[in-house]
Amino acid sequence: MRAILTPNRLLVLKQKALRKRVWFKILDRAERAIVDLTIRTVKKVRSSTLKEMLMTISEKLMEAMECQIAKLTETIGRPLAQKIASLALSWGNRGALKWSHDSIFIRYLTVIEINTPVLFKGA
Repeated sequence: MRAILTPNRLLVLKQKALRKRVWFKILDRAERAIVDLTIRTVKKVRSSTLKEMLMTISEKLMEAMECQIAKLTETIGRPLAQKIASLALSWGNRGALKWSHDSIFIRYLTVIEINTPVLFKGA
């Protein structure tokens, strides 16, 4: 099911894409202009051609944002979870074996690591 694209939803999508640093990497100048002009000038998207273009652009952004989190989870979170689990296991915690496979724990570690300032990582 496709969501209805409104200027407000496009604005939220743009803000998320900017925050995740995919807005300029994924979209070319024309695609960014289409979204920006739609946000500024359109109250309701009526043109089927514009709708299709906006859907393609939004799907492209959503995929890029999801892939980035998945990559970070695999490259940052999973190795951290394995290190922590092996350390806890060496201390005698047998339940720690499950930690390296717990997706919620892995995502938590990823978010913590991403948001840790560089100044504190060297300490």
